[in-house]
Amino acid sequence: MKTLLLVEDDPHILGTVSEILSTSGYRVLAHDNGRDGLTAALGEKPDLILCDVMMPGLSGFEVLQALRENPETRTIPFVFVSAKVTPTDIETGLRMGASDYLTKPFTMRQLLSTVELMLKP
Repeated sequence: MKTLLLVEDDPHILGTVSEILSTSGYRVLAHDNGRDGLTAALGEKPDLILCDVMMPGLSGFEVLQALRENPETRTIPFVFVSAKVTPTDIETGLRMGASDYLTKPFTMRQLLSTVELMLKP
């Protein structure tokens, strides 16, 4: 079973996305802030990280930067899931090393397609 780390500060989105992913057969680690998400990523080494950009503690950009600087986590696929949807926001995330950028609002199909694509060998 693949392990996904979801880092999202909106409780409704965190709960809904966690449920969708769990029901789809994934083990989901859910955290509501960047600091706890980073700690979980470093400790668990999930197969994929889905992370919001604007969060308390550490932003998603800061989480990604820390993960990309660590040899043990630098290759974990990382997808931003964010309402920051300007071309500049998306370009910044991708330039920093994100694997993809899923914009809110998104459909269940978009979410699962992105996850499946990121987990392909």
